[in-house]
Amino acid sequence: MTGTAVISKENEKHLNRILYRETFERRSEYAGQRPVPPEQDLRTVPDALAKWLRLRERIVETLPGINRKLSAINVELHISPIKPHAYTVRDYPSVGRLRIDLARDFAPTTRILEMDVNEYGLIHLYMYLPKETRRLDIGIDEVDQDRLEALLLDFVDLATQDD
Repeated sequence: MTGTAVISKENEKHLNRILYRETFERRSEYAGQRPVPPEQDLRTVPDALAKWLRLRERIVETLPGINRKLSAINVELHISPIKPHAYTVRDYPSVGRLRIDLARDFAPTTRILEMDVNEYGLIHLYMYLPKETRRLDIGIDEVDQDRLEALLLDFVDLATQDD
């Protein structure tokens, strides 16, 4: 999937109704006090979502190459299904999530990399490791191909240190 997706007029109206509801009707009492004006807020969500979908596609394309290189140490990264969570901050709802599990010697482990993207294009990156949990906040625009590979390899490095 390359380029931007074209949305039909009917789907665009539907999207705008959803965005309006989420922006104005379901927010906390402090939603109107945020520094982002509501009309800009409506434009931010589709932009962040489109960027997230492109990034997710790049992750899917990048994993096989990294897994080929990691096969020498019997480590594999794979994308796992992830359920919606209830701990999203109400004023900054999630527009996308992704979970990458590390498998060692063809067996699943508890080492997990989770990405949670909010509507402003900020990725909350969580690394669940054997002895600690690490968190990184990074803008979605900062994640080019080199940074993506570096993040995945940093995760593998940290996740395999205690083996």
